Amino acid sequence: MKNVVLILVDLLTVVAKLLGPGGIKGIIAENLLLKQQLRVVCRPRQRVPN
Repeated sequence: MKNVVLILVDLLTVVAKLLGPGGIKGIIAENLLLKQQLRVVCRPRQRVPN
């Protein structure tokens, strides 16, 4: 039940962002930034030489 409520809240948030200023362009920009952050977090780290 908790998951359903969270999904509905997320859906309402997306709809509100689409209807607000910026609309689809704002959501696309936000998604691109989030993908970039995921790439930075997930990239392999080089080991420090001894």
